[in-house]
Amino acid sequence: MTMIWSEKSRVRLTARRQSAWAGTFYQKDPEKLRAEIDALVASAKEYTLLGNVRGVLSPVAGYAYSGRAAAAAFCALKSNPMIKRVVLTANSPAGVFNGVALSDHEFFETPLGVVPIHREACARLALNPLFQGLSDAHNKEHRIEVQLPFVQRVLGPVPVVPLLVGDVNEKDVVDITSTLEEVFTEDDAWMVCTPLSTTYMDFPREDPGFRKAPKAFTYSLDQEALAFVTNLDHKGFRRYCEVRNRSMLRSEAIEIVLGLLRKSCYGVVLDHYGSSYVNAASEPQWQSYASVAFVKRATAESAGVTFISHSSKDKGFAEKLARDLRQSGLGVWLDKWEMKPGDSLTDKIQDAIGESAYLVVLLSQASAVSPWVSKELNAALTRELELKRVYVIPALIEDCQIPEFLTDKMYADFRIDYRVGYDSLVARLSEKAGIIKAKL
Repeated sequence: MTMIWSEKSRVRLTARRQSAWAGTFYQKDPEKLRAEIDALVASAKEYTLLGNVRGVLSPVAGYAYSGRAAAAAFCALKSNPMIKRVVLTANSPAGVFNGVALSDHEFFETPLGVVPIHREACARLALNPLFQGLSDAHNKEHRIEVQLPFVQRVLGPVPVVPLLVGDVNEKDVVDITSTLEEVFTEDDAWMVCTPLSTTYMDFPREDPGFRKAPKAFTYSLDQEALAFVTNLDHKGFRRYCEVRNRSMLRSEAIEIVLGLLRKSCYGVVLDHYGSSYVNAASEPQWQSYASVAFVKRATAESAGVTFISHSSKDKGFAEKLARDLRQSGLGVWLDKWEMKPGDSLTDKIQDAIGESAYLVVLLSQASAVSPWVSKELNAALTRELELKRVYVIPALIEDCQIPEFLTDKMYADFRIDYRVGYDSLVARLSEKAGIIKAKL
């Protein structure tokens, strides 16, 4: 059923929208709520993110379950000092209204006080008939409300623009995305408030994978969904929801934000875990919680290019590293991607080494005896002398004999933990790129 609203209702303002979920999803007592959020922020995982965070995906549930992942999302947003407004987007249940519901309130209220709604932005959006002032749609909605105490405690007194996405088709999504691009700038942060997870309750029980190992199967489906999200593949995500995982069908809010940020950002999974991780009693109704940061990608010109020297036996590791570096906005030269039939291997590599900002050499038992890696290193060390700065960066991927002329260099150590090695490598590469390093 679609609600019919008069033109008058589109401009009517009521003072504040009172909290509907304090005492259920989160603490009602202000002091306990502050302590709860502070503890969740303290327990959030730490990441080094390159560039300003333009948006996040934050899970929706009681803080006891989704709070840690949500805290990571808000810490990521806090790392961007340019944020002036936060646009909170979420899906509403089906069959309630068409288009996007704006709030006619001036403030949202929580036990921590009031959160101002950016009325100017709402007024500009309302010029598009797909955006309607529907306060009743917001009054009992929990997805946006549960984010507000985090906004207050972590981000401070920033105004918000709450958007509830109702029944929309693919054409509507394109129109909505275009309007949002016109109204908001890079000083605005995007937040998708959604339970990005496959649940026991929503997934068809007849699926063979579900019957065999439901927890592992639903978690693997989450991983598939996160791959589309981190690649900001909005069209692929829509197809995935329609064909592969119909329990995520009400996810147009995600699709819209991915479409908005796809040209300028890359995605990083901040946290992803199951409900049984925090409460073993939840095992029969296992559900997972995920948070993602959307980080502004560096331009190829500012980032320079990194040449990856490796043995052919380590090509799997080299390709993974190259893909991750590109996703982080850093330029990468990898022979498999750059060489074409008829190219001179020697000339092409020499040119690439001469034009690269850095050369990363993957140190392994295979590369230690590789004549090609030895040639590339000799050329790179000559270039380092010419540049009179660090150019060669060793990356240790397994125990091996380190070449004597590299023994005095600090190396990125991937042997025990890929993420630790990756973060230390990117910290060095981003110095040349001039990218902001934000520690959550």
